[in-house]
Amino acid sequence: MKEFILFGLLGLFMMKPRLERVYVRSERRDKI
Repeated sequence: MKEFILFGLLGLFMMKPRLERVYVRSERRDKI
């Protein structure tokens, strides 16, 4: 169970930067 939780946290940590980039791009589009 611990391994599964660690894997999930690692996945979220890896995905977070991508989601933030997409969010910033969408914000820039709205401002223009």
